[in-house]
Amino acid sequence: YSDISLIADRTSDPNLYTIHAIEEGKAGEKIENHPITQLLKRPNALMSGSYLLRVIVWWIQLTGNGYIFLSTPKVAQGPVLELWPLSANQVTPMPETLRYSPLTGELVIDYEYINGGVTQILPGENVAHFRLPNPYDYWQGLSPLTGLQLAVRTDFAQARWLDSFFGEDNAIPTSVISVSPDLGDEEFDAVKRDIQSQFGAGRRSAITRAGDMTIELVQHAIAELQVLEGRRFNQAEIDRVYRVPAGIYGDAASGDSRLGAEISLAKNALQPMLNYMAETLSENLAPYWAEQSFEVVAENIIPQERALDLSEYASYSPDRTIKENREKQELDDLVMPEKLKDLQYLIDSVPVRLLDMAMAIIKP
Repeated sequence: YSDISLIADRTSDPNLYTIHAIEEGKAGEKIENHPITQLLKRPNALMSGSYLLRVIVWWIQLTGNGYIFLSTPKVAQGPVLELWPLSANQVTPMPETLRYSPLTGELVIDYEYINGGVTQILPGENVAHFRLPNPYDYWQGLSPLTGLQLAVRTDFAQARWLDSFFGEDNAIPTSVISVSPDLGDEEFDAVKRDIQSQFGAGRRSAITRAGDMTIELVQHAIAELQVLEGRRFNQAEIDRVYRVPAGIYGDAASGDSRLGAEISLAKNALQPMLNYMAETLSENLAPYWAEQSFEVVAENIIPQERALDLSEYASYSPDRTIKENREKQELDDLVMPEKLKDLQYLIDSVPVRLLDMAMAIIKP
């Protein structure tokens, strides 16, 4: 739950998806206030954009599949008016319906959707299917949890064992309280009630008449059974499959270790999900705006380590010109004053390393 929630929360901001015109085969200038941008922020009357995206990521990470229904006035005819998430466990691809789409002219399949016991056939043009690679089935995605079935079952069994061990029905008491064996039944019952009301509320205690008032604790050898250690191992396996690095939940609270964990999470888990979501949205939404050539682009959220940037700049800047270095730092061009106009070419075309060598030679 925590791994999927982390990934979904970090990738569900609609502002992370922007619309860019396609220029010469690649993303160009950003298009402001595009209808798709508004759709992603307010997909329908009942939910926000972040909720829609979060639900889809949850389904993808749980089942390997996520579905969004594109609501249009007619089948395969725009504009797209609303976006609705579909329950992935109620949708089945129908490869036997393979056909050419009148919207794109390319191959498409339809989907069977069972809702409330009623089966509906959804046209493929109106369904955006997000799926993870599956070597066993081309049409359905493979859940990340597939490779963890044994680990998940083992962890569930261990959790149930711990629950039964500490639960109210456990026959092993946490302590044994002994009172004088000379007490009669009525006196013994009265003492037992007093002890339970004053000290035993919410605790398991065994009270006997074996001797004077004594208390003996019963120790449980949890460490010997290594159940908790086994659950930590299961957690590490699940974290690895979801590519959540060690330390992301607080073990590395600050400094380089925390930054390293954030970079690893963004690079291996978050950015690939964002890129795939953007690519699938483009594939399914762009045909409804055929008069425009554009694509949905995911923002780069991978943290950049400042020390690495400075080291890289220091290594390569001597072989670049002053003009190139200023462009790298997003600074304005350096323009020589009028009296030194003849030296402008040094700024624009001579590497810094050669300028330093020349200055060393001519220095008196």
